Amino acid sequence: MAFIYRRSDGSTVDPSRELADLVRTVLTLGPDASVSIMQMSCGCTVPDCSEVETQIMFARPDPEGQRGQWQRLRIAKSMRSVTAEDLRLAARSIPRMRAGFP
Repeated sequence: MAFIYRRSDGSTVDPSRELADLVRTVLTLGPDASVSIMQMSCGCTVPDCSEVETQIMFARPDPEGQRGQWQRLRIAKSMRSVTAEDLRLAARSIPRMRAGFP
């Protein structure tokens, strides 16, 4: 499914590509890392829930150049709303990344 939107000036934007670029920058993944972005309904029944979440999967290459273990971040926002700070906060939940995100 594509998430391409038309701006008021007529140009188009792909928020999944923009978010993937932000993920690479904030998490210092590098160009060889694999990044996958998905937006889905979370199925939540809590009254204040946004009912949409963005799941971000990423994997850095290992020293031999093979894709390493996938890591997942879940953010309770649409992908167009995810910020660098959201990524930093979500990354704290990954034990190996806590040191880099105080």
